[in-house]
Amino acid sequence: MKPNLLSSAASVAEAPAHDRVLTPREVRETIQVHDNTLVNWRIKGGGPPFVRLGTRRVGYPQRGFQRWLNEREVGSRAEEAVKRQRTV
Repeated sequence: MKPNLLSSAASVAEAPAHDRVLTPREVRETIQVHDNTLVNWRIKGGGPPFVRLGTRRVGYPQRGFQRWLNEREVGSRAEEAVKRQRTV
């Protein structure tokens, strides 16, 4: 029998923020992207790290999602251009 990672809504709500597993909807609403964008990122890469919670369910660990956002934080367009050059 597979362990139930999210046994109840109450256990998710009570979990410390860094241990929570966000739903795709929560991620979409936070960063204002379409569901297809998240699907494409899961297929091609480039999006926040995710975990497979079942055959058709995925979640986004809060810690990984926050780290992914922090890596994309820039103070100016000039800083953004420098970061892009480093990744090429």
